[in-house]
Amino acid sequence: MIEESEIFIKQVIRLRKKYSKVEEDIQALKLELPRLAFKSVAPLNIHIVTVKKEEGNFCKAVWRIRVINSNNNKGKRGGYRVFYCEGKSEGTVLLLGIYPKPEIKDNEYQTIGKELVSASCF
Repeated sequence: MIEESEIFIKQVIRLRKKYSKVEEDIQALKLELPRLAFKSVAPLNIHIVTVKKEEGNFCKAVWRIRVINSNNNKGKRGGYRVFYCEGKSEGTVLLLGIYPKPEIKDNEYQTIGKELVSASCF
């Protein structure tokens, strides 16, 4: 089962203004993600960072998956990067955030992953 965080929903609404097919691309992801979730398939699906919190033995592994952007045909560089982690109940995936690739640099993935988990899960 796929869940969406509030941040993810707000980002999709923002992206819809520029990329009209973003929701179709997300639906395609939701069909594929149960098969690919939490499996390292470089460079498509990669573990980014593990966020730990002292209180309550909280630990979340944040993953990033590459999604095609149907609105622009730039191959790997033009797609979205979707961050996700385990949901609250077993067997669920929580979509944390979505970013167009041109908006983020390769060295920002860990920082973004930590921020998304902190905002969505704590």
